Amino acid sequence: GRSSAGFSWGAGSSAYQTEGAWNTDGKGLSIWDAFAHKKGKIHANDTGDFSCEGYHRFKDDVSLMKDMKLNHYRFSISWPRILPTGVKSRSPFSKIPSQNSVKRNDFTAATPRKRRCWLKEPRSPCHLSGEQINEKGIRYYSDLIDLLLENQIAPMVTLYHWDLPQVLQERHGGWQNISTAEHFHDFADLCFQRFGSRVKHWITFNNPWVG
Repeated sequence: GRSSAGFSWGAGSSAYQTEGAWNTDGKGLSIWDAFAHKKGKIHANDTGDFSCEGYHRFKDDVSLMKDMKLNHYRFSISWPRILPTGVKSRSPFSKIPSQNSVKRNDFTAATPRKRRCWLKEPRSPCHLSGEQINEKGIRYYSDLIDLLLENQIAPMVTLYHWDLPQVLQERHGGWQNISTAEHFHDFADLCFQRFGSRVKHWITFNNPWVG
């Protein structure tokens, strides 16, 4: 049969479940990256490292959406992809090393110690300050949004689909600390600044009781 005029026909995804590219172009660790790399936590030690490779194949994905005649697409923005440590502006003591130095599936007991250098080694190589926005991550979402609009597909953006930056989990205890909510405010504000003129539909949390 035919749908009525104005019917919204769409599909949805989440960043961790579809993008892959877990350590590509400056992306930071999420709590799911860290958890999935702990051996024995997930069946067959599977991870989302590659997933559907949406980060590299989004043009193919949009082409499939067009073939399906979708007019809406809901996706999430990976917080650590655009703010690798989850923090937009921070003190010189809050930078962690790039995860490019961490081997895939090699999250041993030594690795977390390397990643906590801001706690006790303020003069270590991980010393950085100022705004830490990953422009390559911004460009990925910007290109995706533009391509959707070119194909008459309205983007619907979820700001948080469970991929909390690992730094905020280790440093603040995640959502149990009000500081995490304050950093989320900065993340959301950044998204509105960069994408707000093109995105008209926003979802704050996917299933907040689980997040």
